[in-house]
Amino acid sequence: MANLVSSITQPTGRTFFSFLRRNSDEFYWDTDDSEFSTVDLGTANEATREPYRVTYAEDPDVDGKYDWTIDVTDFLNGSYTYVSQELIGETEYDEVLAKTITITNGAVVGGLLSASLTHTAGKTLFSFVKRVKDGLYWNTDTESFDLFDVSTAVEATRADFRVAFAEDPAGTYSWTLDVSAWNAGFYTLSTRELAGTTEIVAGEDSTVLVSGGEVTEGIALGEVGINHDTGGDDNLQYVEANGDGIEDAIIRLYLKADYDAGSLDVIKGVSMTNADGRWQTPVFLGVGNTYTVVFTKIGSFGPDTLEVTI
Repeated sequence: MANLVSSITQPTGRTFFSFLRRNSDEFYWDTDDSEFSTVDLGTANEATREPYRVTYAEDPDVDGKYDWTIDVTDFLNGSYTYVSQELIGETEYDEVLAKTITITNGAVVGGLLSASLTHTAGKTLFSFVKRVKDGLYWNTDTESFDLFDVSTAVEATRADFRVAFAEDPAGTYSWTLDVSAWNAGFYTLSTRELAGTTEIVAGEDSTVLVSGGEVTEGIALGEVGINHDTGGDDNLQYVEANGDGIEDAIIRLYLKADYDAGSLDVIKGVSMTNADGRWQTPVFLGVGNTYTVVFTKIGSFGPDTLEVTI
């Protein structure tokens, strides 16, 4: 038997739960039937939602420590996402945790970062992976983060920093890296096509957040970068009432329609604040939409929300 275990630390005496989604078909775990089934959480009423809540139990010996456990032995291989929220009465509040995991052969595979895309068949595609905090890049030869200048490095040097996509089937590309020993923080993926020795941008950059040796949340590719200056200087800076910046707050972005419908597992982007409350990295989103921006520093500030249209 193999288990998926989730633990959170929150104020004592509360009620917390998770929705667990199988990403391949977007079915959710039904605790009554112990199987995945289809449900529209955006429209489901309380009676329908209740069996899909995986409820945390508070540790009787440690106030504020909550856990749940699910046997995943018979789960299909693939990606799963769970979003944890507080429940007061029948009201589900903003998420306190969002996490994506991989299950292979009935066991949770920790510490894997996977990238996939659909592109014209027969191309040579790769990614540069940069650690945002210090600007170092993943070296596939040394399997460590090293100094690398994307603008000036010669071909012989560049080859070691290309994380190559494998194509299978035709037109579908993917790669996987073990991040179990990576430092906590943000990592940016820049995907390109290689034609001879010429590198051609194959999409906007994307960013993932790694914490505890696992990928916690990621960002979908988009067209326009959003940051603290969107809408004006420091318009989206996260500060206290006295103007002091709030450091290390998580910033999550949702389509407004998804957020209003309670679909909090459909995260379109994520960033984090620095010491002055500004965004560490921009979030790239599609144009022509209204997004809900949620700021949270668990146990200290938020969730605080606002809307932005691009």
